[in-house]
Amino acid sequence: MKRFLSKTIAAFSSGLVVLMAPIALSQTVQTPLRSTVQVTGNSGGTQTNDACRGFMFSATPAQVIQVTEPSASLSFRAEGSGQLALLVTGAGSPICVPSTGAGEGVTIPGVWQRGTYSVFVGNRATTGSPFTLSIVQEN
Repeated sequence: MKRFLSKTIAAFSSGLVVLMAPIALSQTVQTPLRSTVQVTGNSGGTQTNDACRGFMFSATPAQVIQVTEPSASLSFRAEGSGQLALLVTGAGSPICVPSTGAGEGVTIPGVWQRGTYSVFVGNRATTGSPFTLSIVQEN
């Protein structure tokens, strides 16, 4: 009985780790993008950033993207019900664009140099709200 219980607990514990891993980590995508990348989540968190005063962010990015070409034309867009802000960190200074009001989408378009970028979706409310993040690469 003791041996059975030990194996059952080990199998159960392993299952929990596998189930929780996708929630805790965002996967890195690389350019060139074959299609639009969409991620859903809950905005806000416990972290602040000087580039986005007044907004709270998760410590874990919503998405990590690696630009493998010398440069890529990318557009990041967050939509949701709260007052959102998009924060992109990586090569160079962080870029933050806040929404102008609740329920307003936020877009950061641009030409991004080779490197790895982390994309965060913040919220003025500490409780956050659901969001959809879309990343599109234009040719």
